Amino acid sequence: MFVSIVIATRNRKALLGRTLDVLAGQQWPADQYEIIVADNGSTDGTPEAVERAMTGEICVRYLFVPTPGKSHAVNAALGIARGDLIAFTDDDVQPSPEWVAGMPRARPFAGLGLPRIGDIPEIVVEIIPSSAAPGGLNGLSTTVLAPAVANAIYAGTGKRMRSLPFEPMAVS
Repeated sequence: MFVSIVIATRNRKALLGRTLDVLAGQQWPADQYEIIVADNGSTDGTPEAVERAMTGEICVRYLFVPTPGKSHAVNAALGIARGDLIAFTDDDVQPSPEWVAGMPRARPFAGLGLPRIGDIPEIVVEIIPSSAAPGGLNGLSTTVLAPAVANAIYAGTGKRMRSLPFEPMAVS
């Protein structure tokens, strides 16, 4: 199962560098995941931090998104993501080394094959605990979506959304 990890960032070069280092150490085959950094107009040298991460065996992709707003950065990254699963994390989170390996177990459609639009009875969002998260939503800081779920959110409009169709909330 191929996983795309999306990180939207803006002017957080040092934090992003640490996050990329941690993600490069995931206990998952290097050829089975990619990291997409969607830079939302950084002016602090963020591209250099991403370039340093590109020297390893993990596929790291950089995308500059000049339109302000995290949703623009995330939507642009979704447009190039290749994963069977898409995971979102923040530039200040340092997921545990088992984070990606735990995704297949958390996948809401496990054992059903990759669902397509029309095959999904409802939109499901799984919140995956990240024990290394320094804060976040009560220690829950990462969202995993099957690409078909992300596509279902946009179904009917043919356009990328400008904001989430729901308000994120803490889960206790």
